[in-house]
Amino acid sequence: MKIYTLVKILASSQQNVVYEVLGTRAYATAQSGIQWKLSQVFPLNAAAAACATQSTPSFNNVNGLKQCNVAVSCSDFVVDSIRYYTITATGKCQAGDTVTSRTLEVDARSLP
Repeated sequence: MKIYTLVKILASSQQNVVYEVLGTRAYATAQSGIQWKLSQVFPLNAAAAACATQSTPSFNNVNGLKQCNVAVSCSDFVVDSIRYYTITATGKCQAGDTVTSRTLEVDARSLP
């Protein structure tokens, strides 16, 4: 009985590590999606752009994020010539039957 209990504890511990690692990867994927979209709406040396395109970045060639994908959405509106943005990214990672996801949202605004 003691060996069975020890094996059960070790299996549970391993599963927790899998969730923790995948959760961290999903968070990094969502954060990367947010940064990717921010670089599109706030390009260097140019005026802020509207959220016109809803394309999705791929992380297939990024070590550590190969089993991950991200869905990014962006909405914006203008008030008194200032554009306000809401950018949402959901990172999702999978290893075997285990799937984790993390969702992040950022609010931003252009300068007058």
